[in-house]
Amino acid sequence: MLYPSTGLFPASTLYPGGTSEAPVTLPPLTPRVRGIRPEPSAKYLGNENVPRDIKRLRRSVYDTFRRFGQPILVKRMYTAEDVESGLAQRSPNMADAYGQTRAVDPLSWGTGFCSVQTAPGEWIAPDGTIVKAAVKPSSAHVPAPLYRGFDRGYLTYFIEPDAAEDFFKLAPTGALIKVQTATAQAPWWPDMNDNDMIVNVELDRSGNIVATHERYQAKQVNPVSIRGQDRRGRREYSGDVGNRWTVGQSFEMTLVPTTSPFQHVDTDR
Repeated sequence: MLYPSTGLFPASTLYPGGTSEAPVTLPPLTPRVRGIRPEPSAKYLGNENVPRDIKRLRRSVYDTFRRFGQPILVKRMYTAEDVESGLAQRSPNMADAYGQTRAVDPLSWGTGFCSVQTAPGEWIAPDGTIVKAAVKPSSAHVPAPLYRGFDRGYLTYFIEPDAAEDFFKLAPTGALIKVQTATAQAPWWPDMNDNDMIVNVELDRSGNIVATHERYQAKQVNPVSIRGQDRRGRREYSGDVGNRWTVGQSFEMTLVPTTSPFQHVDTDR
């Protein structure tokens, strides 16, 4: 099943076996699951007003990433803007006094937001945990959100660095500080933002997901566009950034610690 109007496969179609049973328990990093194979030609290239040459370039970029890149599952982090648009809601475990959730919140995993869409057969117990049942266990149970902390996942391909590079930056005090950054490249879509989750996945020869590995968060995401102007001589961005038609993205990768609550985020939906 294709995600409407995009032509890409949501992660929920890649895991036909269902969701994890206990969100409060850290799921295995390499679950043996099988899914369907995403078609290389089924990719979103933009709306009807996008020029054909831009669509051809986006298709070429995607094919290059698919050939030389690493298969990735991308999950967008919910923010307050999603609450205003009606896509997400505040976690029921949000404490108004502190403006945050508890240490381990199975409904948002620390982000404070979850989806408005509910998960069939999953319920929030009075103690804040999630239970699975075909029917409502009691009047005190309410439907659990389908997406917790992060929106639905999409399978795509990134080009990741082999290792982080060392850089020296000047501190406000005048001292040189050594930092390490790992810059990755991605296709133009899905549109990424800072703090989105990136999960390295493993595919078999048939293109099925069989395992998940390290998890990262995207930082300092920048769109990549072709240089120059469009046919009408317009630029959407100032300076030398390029025109308004983006063909890729670049960002820095931050490894998610094994003790982070983000290790609990579901990768089967």
